[in-house]
Amino acid sequence: MDIKTIRDPGVISLVARIAEHYQTNIASRFIRPVLLQVGLDKPVWDRVEALTSKRGNYQEHLMEDLYHEIAAAAKFVAYVRRDLVPNIRNRVEASGGGAQEKIIRDMTVAAFPANINVFADYLNQLYARLVQLDEADTRNGRKPLYPRLQELIDLKRNLGVEG
Repeated sequence: MDIKTIRDPGVISLVARIAEHYQTNIASRFIRPVLLQVGLDKPVWDRVEALTSKRGNYQEHLMEDLYHEIAAAAKFVAYVRRDLVPNIRNRVEASGGGAQEKIIRDMTVAAFPANINVFADYLNQLYARLVQLDEADTRNGRKPLYPRLQELIDLKRNLGVEG
């Protein structure tokens, strides 16, 4: 497969937004211990981490890597929606802290399902932008990359979006 580097400002911005949203709203200090128990394979976790870590360099990405990272994050979304969201309140440890700590923890837990949906929306936007760039770059008989990647087959279903 050919290597396609992405320097698109829209992609760079979305990747930064995805990382920020994940770190702030999904892998927060209250939810992170529960996420560590999510039963995903290490390669999936590694790709989710690659996409959502606050890397210093948002300036350049390989298209194929981004597709793989999006697919892994979509698997994460599907798993979390199915196995974590329904009982998140019971799984987040109500450890110590004062009344203010309890209020913040309760707000974090209550907002978690909506935050997963926002994360899925961001992933879908990033995927759509990559597909657009991929299809626009068909010069010299180059075929788009995304139809050749098997792990993208269930992407829309995993994200819970139509189409």
